[in-house]
Amino acid sequence: MKTRTLLVLLSRPVRSVARTLARSLGQMQTPCWVMSLSIRNILFLLAWVFALVGNFAHAEPVNRVVATVDGEPITLYELRVFNQFAGERGLMTAPGGTAGMSDRDLLEALIMNKLVDKEVESQGLKAKDSDIDSYIARIQAQGSMTEEQFQAALAKQGMAIEDYRKQVSKEIERALLIALDLPTTY
Repeated sequence: MKTRTLLVLLSRPVRSVARTLARSLGQMQTPCWVMSLSIRNILFLLAWVFALVGNFAHAEPVNRVVATVDGEPITLYELRVFNQFAGERGLMTAPGGTAGMSDRDLLEALIMNKLVDKEVESQGLKAKDSDIDSYIARIQAQGSMTEEQFQAALAKQGMAIEDYRKQVSKEIERALLIALDLPTTY
């Protein structure tokens, strides 16, 4: 009985497809929850499906371009990574870090870092391995750490010694750039 009322409510082409399906399924039992669905419930379910699909359709792109520096794009993803790791990677940010910075301030800080890196590269400034080694030795001495203890401390922060050396190299190169710009007085 319930099947007939559901079929009557459906349009003619849908009814014929439903009858054909019912005949082809033969002995299979239709779950009782399918039989008890009213048009109102079906419309409600469809509304929910469309609402969920609609939310995904308006999602923000993960990697859209937010700015360019000398023709190189800066993506939203790059900005988010910068916000997350700026303090840990020795990048130039505000004294308090990136915690209270707006998106616009973060973007300006990222642009500034990219411009400084480009200037370091254009000046041909390169940190010497001996300078990097002495910097790391001073840090170890300040913390009264052996080489193994220092590497363990880096690993605890999720950084390998090679990554730390690259970070120190960047810091030294930026210091060299600043030293070039400062006037010398006697």
